[in-house]
Amino acid sequence: MLISHDRYFLDQVVNRTFEIYNKKLKTYNGNYSDFIEQSKVEKELELKKYEDQQKELKKQEESIKGLRLMVVKNILKELEVRKKLLIRLMFLIDLNYTERKQKYLLTQLLSAVMM
Repeated sequence: MLISHDRYFLDQVVNRTFEIYNKKLKTYNGNYSDFIEQSKVEKELELKKYEDQQKELKKQEESIKGLRLMVVKNILKELEVRKKLLIRLMFLIDLNYTERKQKYLLTQLLSAVMM
């Protein structure tokens, strides 16, 4: 095992390089220049993978937002239909109540007149 900051020296001496990256030990075969090139390619692929994941994540979030909006619109439509139905029922109940009230008042009036 050899540790040095002299890149030229490392390039001439080593045939395998170890790197600790993201809490993982990675091994690269070849000299220091090969290690730099391989590491660069790996990191570019890793970055590309991360960017693709972020795009997919954003796409899924937009999809969820769209579905949520559709559900809200459907719920609002359903609520509007139920509101109209409730208004009709209340109107019918109110009519029935008014008719009953009129019959009751007429009955009271007739009974008062009959006495």
